[in-house]
Amino acid sequence: MINQTFTDYSAALSKAEQERVKAESQYREMERSPENSAQVLENKTVQTIKEQKAKLEAEYLVNLGTYKPDFPKMLQTKAQIAELDLRIKAEIAAVLASVKSQYDAAKRQEDLVRMRLQETRKEVIQTQDKGVDLSLLKRELDTNRQIYDNLLQRLKEVGVTSGVAANNISVVDEAKAPLFPFKPDMRTNAMIGLAVGLMLALGLVYLREHMDDSIKHADELEAQFGVPLLGIIPKVKKAKRVEHELALLTVDDPRGSFAEAYRSMRTALQFSTSEGAPHRLMVTSSVASEGKSTTALALAINFAQLGKRVLLIDADMRNPSLHKSLELSNDRGLSNYLSGEGTRVSLIRPCSVANLKVMTAGPTPPSPVDLLMGPKLMGLLDKAQELGFEQVVIDAPPILGIADALVLGNQIQSLLFVVKAGATRRSAIRDALRRLRTAGLLPLGLVLTRATSEHSSYYGYEGYYGYGNAQAAGAAGEASVAAQGAAGRLDRKPG
Repeated sequence: MINQTFTDYSAALSKAEQERVKAESQYREMERSPENSAQVLENKTVQTIKEQKAKLEAEYLVNLGTYKPDFPKMLQTKAQIAELDLRIKAEIAAVLASVKSQYDAAKRQEDLVRMRLQETRKEVIQTQDKGVDLSLLKRELDTNRQIYDNLLQRLKEVGVTSGVAANNISVVDEAKAPLFPFKPDMRTNAMIGLAVGLMLALGLVYLREHMDDSIKHADELEAQFGVPLLGIIPKVKKAKRVEHELALLTVDDPRGSFAEAYRSMRTALQFSTSEGAPHRLMVTSSVASEGKSTTALALAINFAQLGKRVLLIDADMRNPSLHKSLELSNDRGLSNYLSGEGTRVSLIRPCSVANLKVMTAGPTPPSPVDLLMGPKLMGLLDKAQELGFEQVVIDAPPILGIADALVLGNQIQSLLFVVKAGATRRSAIRDALRRLRTAGLLPLGLVLTRATSEHSSYYGYEGYYGYGNAQAAGAAGEASVAAQGAAGRLDRKPG
């Protein structure tokens, strides 16, 4: 049945294609030459209008011998001829539309028959597939039936012979339940789990180390960035000191590893140039929270402990912190002076550390970089020298993201670059040094803060000075401590 339907649709498609080709041929021929097509020539309406037009054209030619072309009668005849031309074109367009409609109908009929033929072809294929499956199932059924018959015959034969032959089956070994489970093997599974866990842990450690871009060892700084390392500051437990008061450990614990690290850095600065330590020193870092403010304050205290008159300026007007460490008010400071709201002398204030005076940042201005670019900052530094300050230490903002540090650096020239061990990314250091070099600046050296034994091969402050403290009970030790305390004695006052 389905095969007959497929044959009928095939014949219908062939007939539809012939009709469509014929209609398309008539349509294309009429498109090329509408007026000479057979449909137009056989159209009675068109021929009648053409006869009327021919009569009017003949009449026009006859009257042209008598009247001029612009004579009313001549104009009327021309208008009638033009109207007949329009009617002829309209009729030809109608005939063309009729032929196109016939072509479109033939094409739609062909598409419909072709779609039905495709559907019928799919049904024929599905029927053939089902027929093949049916044949296979019938063959399998016949095979299984034959096997079943053979097995049934054998069963009957065995039943007959079992009553005659003797049973030769005997128990060789009795089956017993084992005392311990055969599977799973806990020892083997534990060893495999331990090995897999160890491999995963090693992989995670390697991945973390590979993705960690921070500074892991002090030797990396000089090797990768070509800037000398002037100091390694050990990490201090937070229980000893609040974060913003960390620099005051150089006063409270002068024999500790933290204070000694800054004294070593002060000594390195004194030998960094042929003239000794720079009179004006700026401390900055790549980003915030790397220890630059702590380093600036600790260095200022160390220079003050030498008996020098030191001026500490908080130039980080966007995020000031020195006034918190020294317990000073920040209602007036550098921003007031740079904007012309205060005198230099009135804004320089004493603090609890002997020989150290401070100019806090003051209220945050709308545009700190504009204030720093003005001439007043250099005037302040010159005035500080006139007032007898032998050392000026400036806590500058970070380099990345803002231009304040670059503006300050071009006026100060001598700067320290602070790096936080295990936290500052190499890419941040590289970008910050690139910005400094672009501005024509080069740091005197780098300072590695919050270092542990993992970050330096020379980390031994705690053990050495712990030993020194243990021997402090002797008279000689007490004299040494007293002498050192007298050299850097600090008068602590409430803020």
